[in-house]
Amino acid sequence: MSLEQFNFIYHKVSHRYRDRSTKLSLGNQWDYVTKPTAPVSRIFTLKYSVMKYFENPQLLGPKERRYSADHLDEFYQRHETWKEFLFQHHKFGNVVVRFDQALELPEGITGGDGAIEPFTVVLREVAL
Repeated sequence: MSLEQFNFIYHKVSHRYRDRSTKLSLGNQWDYVTKPTAPVSRIFTLKYSVMKYFENPQLLGPKERRYSADHLDEFYQRHETWKEFLFQHHKFGNVVVRFDQALELPEGITGGDGAIEPFTVVLREVAL
């Protein structure tokens, strides 16, 4: 199975781990915590501040596509929240992910020549 690469690289990224343990409170400040059996799963939050709409998005080269809101929208439409793709992380390398939430592109900036307001994309790691 060949996965499509997520090429929208002009963002800041943070990650957090999902709790994999089961925790049972026994009272009197005692907890029973089980060892995780599921694989590690991370949530990646991507913060975009450089993204814009272009007049002719179909004519863009590979570099401009990396910050094209039109191309991000098309990528989302192909994957939505159900289909996996590859996300290149600076520390973890290529990670198999999918959108954790529906994409919400903000409105444009007045006089911004197609630029849009900053926004966030949340990705969820998928164990294959």
